[in-house]
Amino acid sequence: ICSLSRWFYEWGNAVFTTTVFSSAVAGRCHPTSFFVVVLALSGAIYPVVVHWLWSREGLLSAFHTSANNWDNFESGVMDLNGSGVIHITAGSCALMALFLLKPPKRTREPRESAPEAARQKSEGPSGVAADMAKSDLNTLPIHVFSMLMMWFGWLGLALGRVLVQAGPATPSNTAARALINTSLGGASGGFVSFMMYSGYEVLPGTRGGDARAATNAGLLAGLVGISACAATCEPYAAAIIGAASGTLCMITRTFPWFEDATDVVSVHLVPGIFGMIAAALASTKTYTRDLLYPDDMNYGAIYGGGGDLLATNLLGAAAILAWSLTTSGVLCILIRALEEAGSRASGGRRRWNPFSWSTLGRSRSTGKQDLPADDEPALAPTAFSEDPSQPEQGSRQPIMQVQQT
Repeated sequence: ICSLSRWFYEWGNAVFTTTVFSSAVAGRCHPTSFFVVVLALSGAIYPVVVHWLWSREGLLSAFHTSANNWDNFESGVMDLNGSGVIHITAGSCALMALFLLKPPKRTREPRESAPEAARQKSEGPSGVAADMAKSDLNTLPIHVFSMLMMWFGWLGLALGRVLVQAGPATPSNTAARALINTSLGGASGGFVSFMMYSGYEVLPGTRGGDARAATNAGLLAGLVGISACAATCEPYAAAIIGAASGTLCMITRTFPWFEDATDVVSVHLVPGIFGMIAAALASTKTYTRDLLYPDDMNYGAIYGGGGDLLATNLLGAAAILAWSLTTSGVLCILIRALEEAGSRASGGRRRWNPFSWSTLGRSRSTGKQDLPADDEPALAPTAFSEDPSQPEQGSRQPIMQVQQT
Protein backbone atom coordinates (compact mmCIF):
# COMPACT_ATOMS: atom_id res chain seq x y z
CA ILE A 1 0.00 0.00 0.00
CA CYS A 2 2.82 2.37 0.84
CA SER A 3 4.46 1.77 -2.54
CA LEU A 4 1.20 2.38 -4.39
CA SER A 5 0.50 5.60 -2.53
CA ARG A 6 4.02 6.84 -3.23
CA TRP A 7 3.67 5.93 -6.89
CA PHE A 8 0.36 7.74 -7.18
CA TYR A 9 1.78 10.88 -5.59
CA GLU A 10 4.81 10.90 -7.86
CA TRP A 11 2.56 10.26 -10.85
CA GLY A 12 0.61 13.39 -9.94
CA ASN A 13 3.83 15.41 -9.80
CA ALA A 14 4.86 14.11 -13.23
CA VAL A 15 1.47 15.08 -14.66
CA PHE A 16 1.80 18.53 -13.11
CA THR A 17 5.26 19.02 -14.63
CA THR A 18 4.02 17.96 -18.06
CA THR A 19 1.00 20.26 -17.82
CA VAL A 20 3.16 23.26 -16.97
CA PHE A 21 5.41 22.63 -19.95
CA SER A 22 2.59 21.84 -22.38
CA SER A 23 0.89 25.16 -21.71
CA ALA A 24 3.94 26.92 -23.18
CA VAL A 25 4.62 24.65 -26.16
CA ALA A 26 1.00 24.20 -27.29
CA GLY A 27 0.50 25.54 -30.80
CA ARG A 28 4.21 25.73 -31.57
CA CYS A 29 4.44 22.34 -33.23
CA HIS A 30 2.34 19.64 -34.84
CA PRO A 31 0.18 17.64 -32.38
CA THR A 32 2.22 14.53 -33.12
CA SER A 33 5.42 16.40 -32.32
CA PHE A 34 3.76 17.76 -29.21
CA PHE A 35 2.98 14.22 -28.09
CA VAL A 36 6.63 13.19 -28.61
CA VAL A 37 7.90 16.19 -26.62
CA VAL A 38 5.53 15.52 -23.72
CA LEU A 39 6.41 11.82 -23.73
CA ALA A 40 10.13 12.65 -23.60
CA LEU A 41 9.63 15.09 -20.72
CA SER A 42 7.55 12.76 -18.58
CA GLY A 43 9.45 9.58 -19.50
CA ALA A 44 13.09 10.68 -19.65
CA ILE A 45 13.85 14.27 -18.59
CA TYR A 46 11.75 14.57 -15.44
CA PRO A 47 12.48 11.10 -13.94
CA VAL A 48 16.22 11.80 -13.92
CA VAL A 49 15.73 14.98 -11.91
CA VAL A 50 13.38 13.22 -9.49
CA HIS A 51 15.95 10.48 -8.92
CA TRP A 52 18.72 13.01 -8.31
CA LEU A 53 16.88 14.93 -5.59
CA TRP A 54 14.15 12.74 -4.10
CA SER A 55 15.52 9.19 -4.25
CA ARG A 56 17.61 7.84 -1.38
CA GLU A 57 20.14 6.72 -3.99
CA GLY A 58 20.12 10.04 -5.84
CA LEU A 59 23.39 11.88 -6.18
CA LEU A 60 21.92 15.21 -5.03
CA SER A 61 19.51 13.77 -2.48
CA ALA A 62 19.64 14.88 1.14
CA PHE A 63 19.15 11.20 2.08
CA HIS A 64 22.09 9.93 0.05
CA THR A 65 24.07 8.19 2.80
CA SER A 66 26.07 5.43 1.08
CA ALA A 67 29.65 6.74 0.92
CA ASN A 68 28.14 10.20 1.20
CA ASN A 69 29.39 12.31 -1.68
CA TRP A 70 28.55 15.45 0.29
CA ASP A 71 31.27 15.07 2.92
CA ASN A 72 32.63 18.50 2.03
CA PHE A 73 29.22 20.10 2.55
CA GLU A 74 27.60 17.65 5.00
CA SER A 75 24.32 18.25 3.22
CA GLY A 76 22.20 17.40 0.22
CA VAL A 77 19.74 19.53 -1.72
CA MET A 78 16.63 20.66 0.16
CA ASP A 79 13.61 20.86 -2.13
CA LEU A 80 10.59 19.70 -0.20
CA ASN A 81 7.74 20.22 -2.65
CA GLY A 82 9.42 20.69 -6.01
CA SER A 83 10.51 24.27 -6.61
CA GLY A 84 13.46 22.73 -8.44
CA VAL A 85 12.28 19.22 -9.31
CA ILE A 86 8.99 20.31 -10.87
CA HIS A 87 9.13 24.00 -11.70
CA ILE A 88 12.75 24.54 -12.75
CA THR A 89 12.51 21.42 -14.91
CA ALA A 90 9.27 22.44 -16.61
CA GLY A 91 10.24 26.12 -16.84
CA SER A 92 13.65 25.48 -18.41
CA CYS A 93 12.14 23.08 -20.97
CA ALA A 94 9.52 25.72 -21.77
CA LEU A 95 12.26 28.32 -22.18
CA MET A 96 13.96 26.25 -24.85
CA ALA A 97 10.64 25.73 -26.61
CA LEU A 98 10.01 29.49 -26.65
CA PHE A 99 13.33 30.13 -28.36
CA LEU A 100 13.55 27.14 -30.71
CA LEU A 101 9.99 26.42 -31.80
CA LYS A 102 7.94 28.75 -33.95
CA PRO A 103 5.45 30.88 -32.01
CA PRO A 104 1.74 30.26 -32.55
CA LYS A 105 -0.10 32.74 -34.73
CA ARG A 106 -2.12 35.30 -32.82
CA THR A 107 -5.87 34.87 -32.83
CA ARG A 108 -6.50 38.29 -31.34
CA GLU A 109 -4.85 41.64 -31.12
CA PRO A 110 -1.68 41.93 -29.01
CA ARG A 111 -1.78 43.47 -25.58
CA GLU A 112 -1.79 47.22 -25.53
CA SER A 113 1.00 49.22 -23.98
CA ALA A 114 0.39 50.95 -20.66
CA PRO A 115 -0.26 54.41 -22.25
CA GLU A 116 -2.70 52.89 -24.74
CA ALA A 117 -4.49 51.04 -21.95
CA ALA A 118 -4.81 54.29 -20.00
CA ARG A 119 -6.22 56.08 -23.05
CA GLN A 120 -8.83 53.36 -23.65
CA LYS A 121 -9.75 53.44 -19.98
CA SER A 122 -10.51 57.17 -20.19
CA GLU A 123 -12.20 57.16 -23.61
CA GLY A 124 -13.76 53.73 -23.50
CA PRO A 125 -13.11 50.94 -26.03
CA SER A 126 -14.95 50.69 -29.30
CA GLY A 127 -15.32 48.26 -32.18
CA VAL A 128 -13.19 45.13 -31.87
CA ALA A 129 -11.69 46.37 -28.60
CA ALA A 130 -15.17 46.66 -27.10
CA ASP A 131 -16.03 43.09 -28.07
CA MET A 132 -12.74 41.90 -26.62
CA ALA A 133 -13.45 43.73 -23.39
CA LYS A 134 -16.85 42.03 -23.15
CA SER A 135 -15.21 38.67 -23.78
CA ASP A 136 -12.65 39.31 -21.05
CA LEU A 137 -15.41 40.28 -18.65
CA ASN A 138 -17.26 37.05 -19.36
CA THR A 139 -14.15 34.98 -18.63
CA LEU A 140 -13.52 36.64 -15.26
CA PRO A 141 -15.41 33.97 -13.24
CA ILE A 142 -13.52 31.26 -15.11
CA HIS A 143 -10.18 32.87 -14.26
CA VAL A 144 -11.06 33.20 -10.59
CA PHE A 145 -12.48 29.70 -10.27
CA SER A 146 -9.47 28.17 -12.04
CA MET A 147 -7.09 30.00 -9.75
CA LEU A 148 -8.93 28.85 -6.64
CA MET A 149 -8.85 25.26 -7.89
CA MET A 150 -5.10 25.52 -8.50
CA TRP A 151 -4.57 26.92 -5.03
CA PHE A 152 -6.62 24.15 -3.44
CA GLY A 153 -4.74 21.50 -5.41
CA TRP A 154 -1.42 22.99 -4.33
CA LEU A 155 -2.38 22.44 -0.70
CA GLY A 156 -2.84 18.76 -1.47
CA LEU A 157 0.61 18.59 -3.09
CA ALA A 158 2.23 20.27 -0.09
CA LEU A 159 0.53 18.03 2.45
CA GLY A 160 1.15 14.91 0.38
CA ARG A 161 4.85 15.62 0.15
CA VAL A 162 5.11 16.05 3.93
CA LEU A 163 3.35 12.73 4.50
CA VAL A 164 5.50 10.96 1.91
CA GLN A 165 8.74 12.21 3.43
CA ALA A 166 7.97 12.04 7.14
CA GLY A 167 5.61 9.06 7.08
CA PRO A 168 2.25 8.44 8.77
CA ALA A 169 3.66 9.60 12.12
CA THR A 170 4.06 13.17 10.86
CA PRO A 171 3.38 15.67 13.67
CA SER A 172 0.15 17.55 13.12
CA ASN A 173 1.95 20.87 13.55
CA THR A 174 4.31 20.01 10.69
CA ALA A 175 1.41 19.22 8.33
CA ALA A 176 -0.46 22.35 9.41
CA ARG A 177 2.67 24.47 8.92
CA ALA A 178 2.99 23.22 5.35
CA LEU A 179 -0.60 24.23 4.58
CA ILE A 180 -0.33 27.63 6.29
CA ASN A 181 2.99 28.54 4.67
CA THR A 182 1.74 27.47 1.23
CA SER A 183 -1.35 29.65 1.60
CA LEU A 184 0.67 32.61 2.87
CA GLY A 185 3.16 32.34 0.05
CA GLY A 186 0.47 32.31 -2.62
CA ALA A 187 -1.59 35.07 -1.01
CA SER A 188 1.35 37.42 -0.57
CA GLY A 189 2.53 36.83 -4.15
CA GLY A 190 -0.93 37.56 -5.51
CA PHE A 191 -1.34 40.65 -3.33
CA VAL A 192 1.96 42.19 -4.40
CA SER A 193 1.20 41.50 -8.07
CA PHE A 194 -2.26 43.01 -7.77
CA MET A 195 -0.86 46.19 -6.23
CA MET A 196 1.66 46.51 -9.05
CA TYR A 197 -1.04 46.33 -11.72
CA SER A 198 -3.96 48.09 -10.05
CA GLY A 199 -3.52 51.61 -11.36
CA TYR A 200 0.07 52.22 -10.29
CA GLU A 201 2.73 51.74 -12.95
CA VAL A 202 5.31 50.43 -10.53
CA LEU A 203 7.23 48.71 -13.33
CA PRO A 204 7.92 50.45 -16.64
CA GLY A 205 6.62 48.69 -19.73
CA THR A 206 3.82 46.79 -18.03
CA ARG A 207 1.85 44.83 -20.57
CA GLY A 208 -1.56 46.40 -20.57
CA GLY A 209 -2.05 46.72 -16.84
CA ASP A 210 -4.23 43.60 -16.61
CA ALA A 211 -4.57 43.26 -12.84
CA ARG A 212 -6.52 40.01 -13.11
CA ALA A 213 -3.88 38.15 -15.11
CA ALA A 214 -1.11 39.68 -13.01
CA THR A 215 -2.76 38.58 -9.78
CA ASN A 216 -3.15 35.02 -11.03
CA ALA A 217 0.47 34.93 -12.19
CA GLY A 218 1.77 36.42 -8.95
CA LEU A 219 -0.25 34.01 -6.83
CA LEU A 220 1.14 31.03 -8.73
CA ALA A 221 4.65 32.45 -8.47
CA GLY A 222 4.26 32.74 -4.70
CA LEU A 223 3.15 29.11 -4.51
CA VAL A 224 6.14 28.05 -6.60
CA GLY A 225 8.61 30.02 -4.49
CA ILE A 226 7.41 28.62 -1.16
CA SER A 227 7.27 25.00 -2.37
CA ALA A 228 10.90 24.21 -1.54
CA CYS A 229 10.51 25.10 2.14
CA ALA A 230 6.77 24.92 2.75
CA ALA A 231 7.20 23.06 6.06
CA THR A 232 10.70 24.14 7.10
CA CYS A 233 10.32 27.92 7.48
CA GLU A 234 8.39 30.24 9.74
CA PRO A 235 5.05 31.71 8.52
CA TYR A 236 6.44 35.26 8.34
CA ALA A 237 9.28 33.98 6.16
CA ALA A 238 6.74 32.27 3.90
CA ALA A 239 4.93 35.59 3.37
CA ILE A 240 8.21 37.32 2.50
CA ILE A 241 9.23 34.54 0.11
CA GLY A 242 5.85 34.66 -1.63
CA ALA A 243 5.96 38.43 -2.00
CA ALA A 244 9.49 38.31 -3.42
CA SER A 245 8.50 35.55 -5.84
CA GLY A 246 5.53 37.58 -7.05
CA THR A 247 7.75 40.62 -7.55
CA LEU A 248 10.27 38.63 -9.59
CA CYS A 249 7.43 37.25 -11.68
CA MET A 250 6.10 40.72 -12.43
CA ILE A 251 9.57 41.95 -13.41
CA THR A 252 10.23 39.08 -15.81
CA ARG A 253 6.73 39.34 -17.30
CA THR A 254 7.82 42.63 -18.86
CA PHE A 255 10.63 40.93 -20.82
CA PRO A 256 9.48 40.54 -24.45
CA TRP A 257 11.51 37.36 -25.06
CA PHE A 258 9.55 35.54 -22.31
CA GLU A 259 6.25 36.14 -24.14
CA ASP A 260 3.96 33.13 -24.01
CA ALA A 261 0.29 32.61 -23.31
CA THR A 262 0.67 31.43 -19.71
CA ASP A 263 3.95 33.12 -18.63
CA VAL A 264 5.54 29.77 -17.81
CA VAL A 265 9.08 31.13 -17.52
CA SER A 266 8.03 34.05 -15.33
CA VAL A 267 5.69 32.02 -13.14
CA HIS A 268 7.63 28.76 -12.77
CA LEU A 269 11.30 29.00 -13.75
CA VAL A 270 12.32 32.26 -12.06
CA PRO A 271 10.38 31.73 -8.78
CA GLY A 272 11.57 28.10 -8.75
CA ILE A 273 15.20 29.18 -8.72
CA PHE A 274 14.46 31.76 -6.06
CA GLY A 275 12.62 29.14 -3.99
CA MET A 276 15.70 26.91 -3.93
CA ILE A 277 17.74 29.83 -2.64
CA ALA A 278 15.10 30.80 -0.09
CA ALA A 279 14.97 27.26 1.29
CA ALA A 280 18.71 27.40 1.97
CA LEU A 281 18.32 30.69 3.80
CA ALA A 282 15.08 30.46 5.78
CA SER A 283 14.80 26.78 6.88
CA THR A 284 15.05 26.40 10.65
CA LYS A 285 16.93 23.58 12.38
CA THR A 286 13.92 22.33 14.35
CA TYR A 287 11.54 22.21 11.41
CA THR A 288 14.18 20.53 9.25
CA ARG A 289 14.55 17.72 11.82
CA ASP A 290 10.75 17.34 12.03
CA LEU A 291 10.76 16.22 8.40
CA LEU A 292 13.31 13.49 9.14
CA TYR A 293 16.12 15.12 7.24
CA PRO A 294 19.50 13.64 8.33
CA ASP A 295 20.79 14.94 11.65
CA ASP A 296 23.99 16.18 10.06
CA MET A 297 22.14 18.10 7.34
CA ASN A 298 22.60 21.83 7.40
CA TYR A 299 19.78 24.32 7.74
CA GLY A 300 19.12 27.94 6.81
CA ALA A 301 22.02 30.36 6.79
CA ILE A 302 19.87 33.04 8.46
CA TYR A 303 19.46 30.78 11.51
CA GLY A 304 23.15 29.95 11.80
CA GLY A 305 23.34 26.98 9.46
CA GLY A 306 26.20 28.39 7.43
CA GLY A 307 26.44 28.52 3.67
CA ASP A 308 26.80 24.83 2.89
CA LEU A 309 23.10 24.28 2.24
CA LEU A 310 23.03 27.36 0.01
CA ALA A 311 25.97 25.98 -1.98
CA THR A 312 24.34 22.58 -2.47
CA ASN A 313 20.99 24.09 -3.43
CA LEU A 314 22.64 26.34 -5.98
CA LEU A 315 24.53 23.35 -7.32
CA GLY A 316 21.30 21.39 -7.51
CA ALA A 317 19.49 24.20 -9.35
CA ALA A 318 22.40 24.48 -11.79
CA ALA A 319 22.37 20.73 -12.42
CA ILE A 320 18.62 20.75 -13.11
CA LEU A 321 18.99 23.71 -15.46
CA ALA A 322 21.90 22.12 -17.34
CA TRP A 323 20.12 18.78 -17.76
CA SER A 324 16.72 20.21 -18.70
CA LEU A 325 18.02 22.90 -21.05
CA THR A 326 20.36 20.50 -22.86
CA THR A 327 17.93 17.63 -23.35
CA SER A 328 14.93 19.79 -24.21
CA GLY A 329 17.08 21.92 -26.53
CA VAL A 330 18.23 18.88 -28.50
CA LEU A 331 14.66 17.60 -28.65
CA CYS A 332 13.24 20.92 -29.86
CA ILE A 333 15.95 21.24 -32.51
CA LEU A 334 15.12 17.77 -33.84
CA ILE A 335 11.40 18.53 -33.85
CA ARG A 336 11.94 21.79 -35.71
CA ALA A 337 14.27 20.17 -38.25
CA LEU A 338 11.77 17.39 -38.98
CA GLU A 339 8.88 19.82 -39.38
CA GLU A 340 10.89 22.10 -41.67
CA ALA A 341 11.94 19.10 -43.73
CA GLY A 342 8.29 18.11 -44.08
CA SER A 343 7.40 21.63 -45.14
CA ARG A 344 10.09 21.69 -47.84
CA ALA A 345 9.04 18.26 -49.08
CA SER A 346 5.51 19.55 -49.58
CA GLY A 347 6.68 22.47 -51.69
CA GLY A 348 6.60 25.03 -48.94
CA ARG A 349 2.97 24.32 -48.05
CA ARG A 350 2.25 22.55 -44.81
CA ARG A 351 -0.32 20.05 -46.11
CA TRP A 352 1.49 17.45 -44.03
CA ASN A 353 0.20 19.29 -40.94
CA PRO A 354 -3.61 19.33 -40.97
CA PHE A 355 -3.76 20.86 -37.49
CA SER A 356 -1.45 23.79 -38.20
CA TRP A 357 -2.01 27.04 -36.28
CA SER A 358 -0.99 28.97 -39.37
CA THR A 359 -3.43 31.13 -41.28
CA LEU A 360 -5.86 28.93 -43.17
CA GLY A 361 -7.65 29.69 -46.42
CA ARG A 362 -10.65 27.56 -47.34
CA SER A 363 -12.03 27.24 -50.85
CA ARG A 364 -15.82 27.53 -51.10
CA SER A 365 -15.92 25.25 -54.12
CA THR A 366 -13.78 22.32 -52.94
CA GLY A 367 -13.67 22.84 -49.18
CA LYS A 368 -9.94 21.97 -49.24
CA GLN A 369 -7.45 23.83 -47.16
CA ASP A 370 -5.12 26.18 -48.96
CA LEU A 371 -2.16 26.62 -46.63
CA PRO A 372 0.27 29.51 -47.05
CA ALA A 373 3.98 29.14 -47.49
CA ASP A 374 6.25 29.52 -44.48
CA ASP A 375 7.58 32.87 -45.67
CA GLU A 376 4.13 34.48 -45.80
CA PRO A 377 3.38 36.99 -43.04
CA ALA A 378 1.54 35.75 -39.97
CA LEU A 379 -2.11 36.80 -40.02
CA ALA A 380 -5.03 36.15 -37.76
CA PRO A 381 -7.24 33.12 -38.53
CA THR A 382 -9.70 33.85 -41.29
CA ALA A 383 -13.46 33.55 -41.24
CA PHE A 384 -15.53 34.09 -44.41
CA SER A 385 -19.06 35.21 -44.99
CA GLU A 386 -21.31 34.59 -47.98
CA ASP A 387 -22.52 38.18 -47.82
CA PRO A 388 -21.80 39.75 -51.26
CA SER A 389 -20.75 42.95 -49.50
CA GLN A 390 -17.85 41.10 -47.90
CA PRO A 391 -14.38 41.03 -49.58
CA GLU A 392 -13.64 38.56 -52.34
CA GLN A 393 -12.53 34.99 -51.74
CA GLY A 394 -9.06 34.67 -50.26
CA SER A 395 -9.04 38.00 -48.43
CA ARG A 396 -8.50 37.82 -44.72
CA GLN A 397 -10.39 39.80 -42.12
CA PRO A 398 -9.96 39.76 -38.35
CA ILE A 399 -12.25 37.12 -36.94
CA MET A 400 -13.85 39.51 -34.43
CA GLN A 401 -15.02 41.82 -37.24
CA VAL A 402 -16.58 38.90 -39.11
CA GLN A 403 -18.36 37.79 -35.98
CA GLN A 404 -19.89 41.26 -35.69
CA THR A 405 -21.52 40.78 -39.10
